[in-house]
Amino acid sequence: TVAHELPAGSTVVEIGCAGGIDWFGKRYRMIGLDLSETALHVAGRAYSAVVQCDATQMPLPDASVDGVISSCLFEHLLPEQKKNLLKESRRVLKPGGKLVFFYDIRTDNPVIAAYRRRRPDLYRTLFLEGDGHLGYDTVVANRQHFTAAGFKIIGEVFHERSPLLANSVWQKLSQWPGILGMIAGIGKILTSGPLRLPSLAAIAAVDATAGRLLPERYARGLTTIAYKP
Repeated sequence: TVAHELPAGSTVVEIGCAGGIDWFGKRYRMIGLDLSETALHVAGRAYSAVVQCDATQMPLPDASVDGVISSCLFEHLLPEQKKNLLKESRRVLKPGGKLVFFYDIRTDNPVIAAYRRRRPDLYRTLFLEGDGHLGYDTVVANRQHFTAAGFKIIGEVFHERSPLLANSVWQKLSQWPGILGMIAGIGKILTSGPLRLPSLAAIAAVDATAGRLLPERYARGLTTIAYKP
């Protein structure tokens, strides 16, 4: 998605870059932001620049970058933090600059919803509090965050709408007691070890085909593509 939206040579900020991605470093002039000094030390080997900072206060000039990207961060932020992050992202983007965010959302995927109904306390502990996912929002609520910040949404990619789910989900669901935990344990086995990559490929294939026919609210993850007018 990022490669499709941002041409090679663009100046791109990655929020919460962790150790960075070598491919990004080769294609773009990457500026990695993270709170972890250790992670930035690794990312600095591939990226043009790294900065230890709170992304709601980027030490970058106005309208200075072509793209802002982020993966698995937005769902950790509370509403006011999301507002501030998007406001700052818009500030540093050039007019026409693009934002590409991938994040988990509040899902009604039938599998996860069934487990949530049976043990809402376990769901809260494992999916929300345990992972710091205190900013889970619905598809509609997330759209409102971006539009309220002045972005124009030009694309959305929905992930994991079907019962085919990633290993991280099955690991959590396998902690349910009884038959539900046993079923999830099978899912965990079928998506780990040598089966991990084939399972991810299967999930991607379903997402791109039959998954498109399923309701948006079934999605577990969402990639939002937007631009600064």
